Amino acid sequence: MTKSKLNILFISPIIPIPANDGGKLSLFGLLKGLASNGHKIDFFCYLQNKDYDKSIDTLSKYCKPFIILHSTENKISKAIINFFNPLPYNLTKYLSSDLKKELKKYFEENTPDVIHVATLSMAWVVDEIKKYSNAPIVLRQENFESMIFKRRFERERSFVLKHYLKYQYKKYIKYEPEICGKFNKCIMISNVDTKRLLELNNRIRTVSIPVGVDEIANNYDSNVEPYSLVHIGSLNWYPNKDGIEWFINYVFTLVVAKYPEAKLYLYGGGINNDFKISGKLKNNIVIKGFVENIWQELASKSIGIIPLRIGGGIRVKILEMMSFGIPLVTTEIGKEGIDAEPNKHLLVANTPKEFTDSIEKIWLDESVGKYLTQNSKKKINEKYTWSAVIKKFETTYFEQLKSNQKNSRLN
Repeated sequence: MTKSKLNILFISPIIPIPANDGGKLSLFGLLKGLASNGHKIDFFCYLQNKDYDKSIDTLSKYCKPFIILHSTENKISKAIINFFNPLPYNLTKYLSSDLKKELKKYFEENTPDVIHVATLSMAWVVDEIKKYSNAPIVLRQENFESMIFKRRFERERSFVLKHYLKYQYKKYIKYEPEICGKFNKCIMISNVDTKRLLELNNRIRTVSIPVGVDEIANNYDSNVEPYSLVHIGSLNWYPNKDGIEWFINYVFTLVVAKYPEAKLYLYGGGINNDFKISGKLKNNIVIKGFVENIWQELASKSIGIIPLRIGGGIRVKILEMMSFGIPLVTTEIGKEGIDAEPNKHLLVANTPKEFTDSIEKIWLDESVGKYLTQNSKKKINEKYTWSAVIKKFETTYFEQLKSNQKNSRLN
């Protein structure tokens, strides 16, 4: 008899609350959706954020949390020692003997139907899990990490760092397809990432399921500020930092030269002393950081920009801004993995001239922005709602459970 509700063990590198970046939004949306559909979830995660009590209270509404105290901070000494380790440095930070011990205890008392491992960072647990459980194990990949490191080292200017990153990339290109092949199913976030992974190992059992977004209604009575641009994203994530620095230095300078009243608003964390703004642009760039209601802020801005030059997976903020209804200009890499047509759902620009031309096109013709936002909102409702995404995850879980049961009977 097939179960209608599952006991699911989640293993995550983070507490996904507050859900204030793409990775957390993706994980929390999935967790909340599965719990709302009646599935019982046990949730193992590392403690990384400071707002511990508040986060656990919210998390406990949807699952039973198992918190492991473990630091994943970068350390130069460990990065140097990693030269002799076959694993990429960014992944060794997530190895934990405490998690191994707690998982052993857990399996002595619990028998989950399905085990969901979140991100490549935690993929190493697959060998530990197989010691104690025959349940199907799925890996959710938010990005194709090898591609991120390839793009990162190709753009790096420092000779030393470039070669270090290239060495890390070579580790990723070996480890990622190897570890993914150990899972019953590897759930990629886009067809593009699925194709790249299979090119490295065509025996990996994969499926592509996008991230979902909640419908975000623009009910704010705000006048749109002329010649305003907005960027949302933590600059702690290198691809965001690289992209916005490139945009300011090579695109926004051209924009301001033609439109001196233009303003660029920056939302999100990670803006520190390393982030330099030219004196000529200080009056045109407004650093907002974290705000209580990002959508109320966005309601008064004319264009959203996502100038990514490095990255993989799907940009959750693009989907959210499409749902909200703000015209977008992004790069080919920014759009990558998203079912959106250039000039229909958003504008795509890869050079400073293309970016400035696209921005000007929206500013000078109000109908262009309206056309883009109408189409993008329709696309989100057709493909990227959380209800549709949750159904795909449930289908994958049940298929793996059925396959496991069939194999058990044959054995």
